This record gives sequence, structure tokens and C-alpha cells, in this order.
Amino acid sequence: MNYNHVRGIRYRLLIAVAIGGAAITAACSSPSSFSPAEPEIRFNGTAPDTNPSPTPTPYAFVYQTIDDPKSTVFTRAYGIDDLAMIVGTVKINGGNDTAAYTSPKGYTFFHSLAYPAATSTVVTSVDPGGRTLAGYFTKNGTIMGFIRYRGLWTEYRDGDAPKGVGSVNKLLGVNDNGIAVGYYQDSNHKNHGFELANRRFVNITPPNGVSVVATAVTLAGNVAGNETLKTGETVGWLLRSGNYTILNYPGSTKTQINGMSDGISDNLLVGSYVNSSGTHGFIVRNNGGNPEWQTIDEPNAKGFTVVTGMNNHHVICGWYVDAAHHTHGFVGSLLQ
Repeated sequence: MNYNHVRGIRYRLLIAVAIGGAAITAACSSPSSFSPAEPEIRFNGTAPDTNPSPTPTPYAFVYQTIDDPKSTVFTRAYGIDDLAMIVGTVKINGGNDTAAYTSPKGYTFFHSLAYPAATSTVVTSVDPGGRTLAGYFTKNGTIMGFIRYRGLWTEYRDGDAPKGVGSVNKLLGVNDNGIAVGYYQDSNHKNHGFELANRRFVNITPPNGVSVVATAVTLAGNVAGNETLKTGETVGWLLRSGNYTILNYPGSTKTQINGMSDGISDNLLVGSYVNSSGTHGFIVRNNGGNPEWQTIDEPNAKGFTVVTGMNNHHVICGWYVDAAHHTHGFVGSLLQ
């Protein structure tokens, strides 16, 4: 199976650039398809159904709860840059509509972001340099991905995604070169992961996945995400140097990778897993053999912690749910 098969001339990319609330729409066609060699598939260095024992990664954190003053009952942190600026979303209007935000280190100032004329905006990621944001918005019943660079919004729809009301296209990760990853939903509501580079959508197809999401991409071109198998199990995957590694937290029923450090030698990924005691965050170091796992539970969480990002200084971010069922963002800084 080809993880980077580019669709041919039937692909069309819809770009809408919003400047001062005005939208400019254009359509482009992709070049011809190409098919590189089949990638090697690796399963934690072992069989795919083997769960190694957790080996704690030696990171100790000091946690800070993050609440946007506009919404003290629902704030999520989704990404963090190398200066520890976070991006995320809050619920507004007392309902399910969302607004996005950026907040610099200190987290006392929140800058609101909203895609022009959208009912909901979610910023899911920021590149390590803090210049490029990615995410998605909802407008007229359609979910579209976007990249925001220097105040300029560009919207994206995968050419294979259904058009019109109900269409789903989301960008979930972006790197310093402006390369983004995400997914679209087909008419059967199955997810298809992709990489978006130079206005081209590239298929990402990890082994055995019936529904695939790409969530993170590094400057070196490593891509990570999640897939649902035919068994209904959700596992994480990492694509590096043309090889897939499948990652499944020991004893979990669901493992999701949400982000990874951009450090070339780090091999660190973050996410969440589900077991009988709830949902927990994790850090995993993948060295090509048995992965080393560290569980992350925010101290104020009651059975629900999700780690969404890690910068190159090993500062993490995410969100948790407290005893009152309120959702809060958090930042975890290394204990000095």
C-alpha cells in the first residue's frame, strides 16, 4: 500500500483566503500520480499483538491549570511552541460553539481567534517557531481545515472529501515548513489521513487501518497519528523513513497519539490511552525496539487526562476533566 500516493487530475484543492473578512476562492489541479516503494512495517519491534511492559521515562513536571476567562468550564490546550505559547479552544455561547485562542507563557493573556463568519473555530496546532497555526472551522454545516500564517487564513478541502453540507476536513498538525497533516471523512463517515504539502494532498495509509487520522508532523518529515483496526481497536502509529511503527499502550483498550517533539534525536510522542481506571495521558520514547512509556495524570484530574503536545524543551500541554466535570487546559513544565 502506498502511504504517499498523490491523487491525479481528479483532485481539486479549494482555497479560500480571508483578508479583512473577504474571501477569495481558487481551484488548482495536482500533478500526475507517483508510487514509491512499499514502506516497511514494524510493530514495536515485536508482533503487533504484543504489549511490552511500561518503562517510565524520567520526566517530572510542575503543572499549571489553564482557563480562558471567557470560559472557565471548558478550556482545552491543543498545541505548544518552543517559547511555550499554547493554542487551543474554548466553548462559547453556553453551547457547543467554540472559539480559538493563543496564549503566551504566563497564560494570563488570551488572544481570541475566529475564522471569518464561522460558527466554530478550533486551533489544533502551532509550529515550533510559533508562526503558523493549523486547525478547522465550521461554517454553513461544513467543516474545513485551515492554516493561518501572519494573520492570513487559507482554507483547505481534500479533493476526495464529499462536498457541501456534512463535509469534514480537519488539519491537526503543522511543522515549521508549513506542511500540515489531518484527515477527511468519506460518505461512510470513515476517516482518511493525509499530508498537505505545497497545496497537494498525500494519502497516508498505515497497515490494517479502516479509519485513519494523522495528527502530528515534524520538520524532519516524521508523521504520527491513529488508526482504528477491523477489530474496533484504536492504536497509534509513527511513520519515519518510510517505515510504520504501531504503538499500543500496555493493557489499554485505546491508544491515541496526539503530538511529538520536533527534536531529531528525541523520538518522543505524546497522547492518551484508555484502561479500566479511565483516560490517561502518556509520553512514549520510541527507539525502534520496545517503547518506553510514562503515564501522565494531571493532579486535579478525576479519571480523564489527555496530553496533546510537547515542545523541543519537553514542556507538555493538554487538558483534563475535574470532579465537577469541567474541562481545563494544562501545561506541564519540567521540575528544576
